[in-house]
Amino acid sequence: MSFDFHQEVHEIEIELINNGLPDLGLLLKNSVQQGSTETEIFMELRYNLKNIKKHKLDKNLINKIDSLIKQIDKALDNQKE
Repeated sequence: MSFDFHQEVHEIEIELINNGLPDLGLLLKNSVQQGSTETEIFMELRYNLKNIKKHKLDKNLINKIDSLIKQIDKALDNQKE
């Protein structure tokens, strides 16, 4: 089964909104909607996720973000091949 990037981003977006950080949730949503290529979307998501981690977040949310960053890195590495 392949990794569902859209679902993971959406879940993180919802958790950010529920934790009083709607601007960060919107940032992720815009990263996906405004990107024109898969690589561009992955790079922007990765950059924004790393910056989001600088905020005070629940440990479970940080783990979800770390997991998504790892999956993005794998996908970007596979694109190089």
